[in-house]
Amino acid sequence: MIAHGISWTTFGVLYGSLAAAVVAIFLLRLARSGRAVSSTLIWRKVMGVVNSFWQELLSLLVQLALLLLVCLALVDPRPPADAVNRRWIAVLFDTSESMSARDGDASRLRHAERQAWQMIGSLSPVDRVMIVAAGSAVEALTPFTPNREELKKALADLRSGGGKSKWGDAIAYALAAFDYAGVGEKDEKWLIALTDRPDQIAWPEAPGVEKHTVAVGAPAANLAITAFAVRQTINLSSAYEALVEVQNFSEQPVHSELALFTPLQTLGVQALALKPGEHFSKTIGLPFGAAGKLTAVLRNTRFDDGAADALPSDDVAFAFLPPQHKVRVLLVSAKNVFLYNALALDPEIELLSIKPGDYTPATAASVDVAIFDKFTPPQPPACNAVYFAAKAGGPFAIKAAKQKPATTSWADGHPLLQHVAMQSLTILEANILAPRADDVTLMGHYDGALLLLRKDGDRLSLGFGFDLANTDLPVQAAFPILMHNIVHIFAARPEGEITTGYKIGEKVDLAATAGRQQLVLQDPLDQKIVVPVRAGLASFRPMTPGFYSYADAGATRVFAASLADPEESNLQTAPGESMPAFAKKSAEAATETYWPYFILAALALAFVDLALFFYGRLA
Repeated sequence: MIAHGISWTTFGVLYGSLAAAVVAIFLLRLARSGRAVSSTLIWRKVMGVVNSFWQELLSLLVQLALLLLVCLALVDPRPPADAVNRRWIAVLFDTSESMSARDGDASRLRHAERQAWQMIGSLSPVDRVMIVAAGSAVEALTPFTPNREELKKALADLRSGGGKSKWGDAIAYALAAFDYAGVGEKDEKWLIALTDRPDQIAWPEAPGVEKHTVAVGAPAANLAITAFAVRQTINLSSAYEALVEVQNFSEQPVHSELALFTPLQTLGVQALALKPGEHFSKTIGLPFGAAGKLTAVLRNTRFDDGAADALPSDDVAFAFLPPQHKVRVLLVSAKNVFLYNALALDPEIELLSIKPGDYTPATAASVDVAIFDKFTPPQPPACNAVYFAAKAGGPFAIKAAKQKPATTSWADGHPLLQHVAMQSLTILEANILAPRADDVTLMGHYDGALLLLRKDGDRLSLGFGFDLANTDLPVQAAFPILMHNIVHIFAARPEGEITTGYKIGEKVDLAATAGRQQLVLQDPLDQKIVVPVRAGLASFRPMTPGFYSYADAGATRVFAASLADPEESNLQTAPGESMPAFAKKSAEAATETYWPYFILAALALAFVDLALFFYGRLA
C-alpha cells in the first residue's frame, strides 16, 4: 500500500507516541487505586461504576485499536496503480461552430454534454476522465481525474465557436496524455469523440486504446452566407465591390432576403428563392466612400416546410473597409472642356483647375498628379505629371511634326491601357516624341512615339504628342477610362484585394507599435481580451463573429471576423456510434481509498467500548 497522506514513518512515530501514552496511563492506574483511566473515567463519573481488571484491559485494547484506525486514516493508504483496474477515458468534444446549431431544446454541444455526463455517472470511483475541447484550437479542460464536480464544471464551461475542429491535434494530445498519466498495465484506455461530423475523424493506430466516434445531432435546415469578400474593383479604382455567396443546406426550398448595409446606409437588398442545395453568388458594387463597418445579413428566412434556420451565426458576415481618399489632381489648362469634364465627373478625384499663368511649383507640391494641357512648366513638378501636346523644352524631345500620323503599335496589356480600345483613333496633327532606351512606347509611330511613358527614379511622366482638339479621342468611350487609369496609377493607389475580414478560428497577427507588451481587444460582445505582443505582433484567434477593435499608435483599429465556412454551415450529419456503456465494477475492484472505512471502524470501536462499560455495570 502506498501512503497518500502522512508517510508511513510519520505514522509509526505518531501511533507509537499515542499508544505509549495510553499504556502508561493504564499502568499508572494499576499502581494507584481510585483512579480512572482513559474512557472509563467518563463513565465512572456519570454512572459510578467500577470495572474489573479484565474489562479495563479489554477497554485498553479497544482504545489502542481505535488510535490505530485513526492514524491509518491519516496515512490514506492506497494500493499501487497496477493493482487497481482503472478505466482512463479521454472525452473529446467537437467545439466547432456547427455544434452550436439548435437541435430540439438545446444546442448540439449541450446534447453532447448530457451524454458525457450520463456516461461519467456510470463509472466507478477508481476510473479517470479527461475533458478536451477540440475546435480550431485544442484545449484540455481537465486532467485525468475522478473528481465529479471538476468534470461537471468543465462540461458547463464548454463553448462552441471557430472553424473546423483540429481532430488530429486533439487525438495526438489525448494519446500523449495517456503516456504521462501513469496508466497501469491492467488499466483500460478509451478515446471517445463526440461530434456532428463523424466522417471527419480518422483514428490513428493506437494499440490497446478503445476508440469510439459518437454522433451528435440530427440533420437540420440551414441557409448560410458561405463567402463574403471585399476587394477593390479591377479597373484600378479606389472603389470596392463585395462578393457574397449564399447556399441552401436543406432538403426544402427557401425564401429569404440578403441585405448589405453600413451603420449609416443600406446599400442594397436582394430577394432570394433557392432550391434545395442551390448556390447563389453575386458581386455588388459599393459606392465610393462606403468605408467602415460593412455587414451582410440574411433576414426573413422561410423554409417551405416551416423549419427554423438552425444556425444563426452564419446568417451574417462582416467586413471592414479602410477609409477611401480621393486622388488630388491639378489641371493646368487655358480651357479644355474635355479634360475638365472627364476629371471633374469622377467621384474619386478631387480636382484643382488653374490657368497656366497661375501655376507655381508650390501648387503642384500639394497634389498627387499634375496634368498640363499645351503648357510646359519651367521645371518638372514634384509629383507625377501628364503632358498633353508635349512641346520642345519639356521632358520629352521632339523628333518631327506630322500631319495625320499613322498609329503603328499599341502596348497591349499595359495597365494604363486596361479596358482601353483606340485602334480607330484619328489624329489630324501631332509631334513625334523621341523615346529613350528605357521608355515605354504606349502608342507607336514609324519615326518614334505618339504616347510615351517615362520613369525617372520614382517619378512618372506621360507625354501625348497631340492636342486633344486635333483628335476624336475625347468623344470615344475609351477616353474617360484612359484618364481614370492614368490618374489612379500615377497616384500610386494600391490595387487588388485587401484584407477586410477573417474567418473565426483563424489566427490573426495584429501589428503593434514598438515597445508594446500587450493589446487590449474589444470583442463583438464588448468584452475585453488581453493579447500579449511578441516581436511586434499580437496573435489572436477570433471565436465570435463580428467586429473587433483595439487602440494602437493613437488610433482605433478595427477588423472583422465571420464564419463563412460551407463545411460548418452544412448541418446534414453523418452516421456514427452511440455512447459506449460501461459495466459497474465489483465493490472491491471499484475501491482504492480506505480512510473512510477506517473512520467508520473507529466509531464502531468507540461504541464497543461503551457497550463493554454497560455490560460491566449490569453484571
